[in-house]
Amino acid sequence: MALDLVRASLDDDVPSTPAVLDEPATVAEVIAAYEEIAKIVAALVTRASESSLQRTVPFLIAPRQRADVPLLDIMWLMLMDSIHHRGQLSVYVRMAGGRVPSIYGPSADEPWL
Repeated sequence: MALDLVRASLDDDVPSTPAVLDEPATVAEVIAAYEEIAKIVAALVTRASESSLQRTVPFLIAPRQRADVPLLDIMWLMLMDSIHHRGQLSVYVRMAGGRVPSIYGPSADEPWL
């Protein structure tokens, strides 16, 4: 959904209703989809002009409420949301008795020293 908004916004064609993708059936499909989307977004951002990143696009800010938000702000939101969820996953790994990898630096399970 967010990828459709970024792609359309950078191509000056903002969708009124973002597409909903089918849910991946396996972890391998999740990983493949994430990697594919990351490559697409990186390519789009690389070729984007400053003005296309600063333009505003309609974005949901509350239930049934849209506002015009700069595309670059939405992209930062997407990045911070990914970081947040990665942190959540590290907590869940620990709670399930797993080893927490050194995601943002050393962890108790993977010290750097």
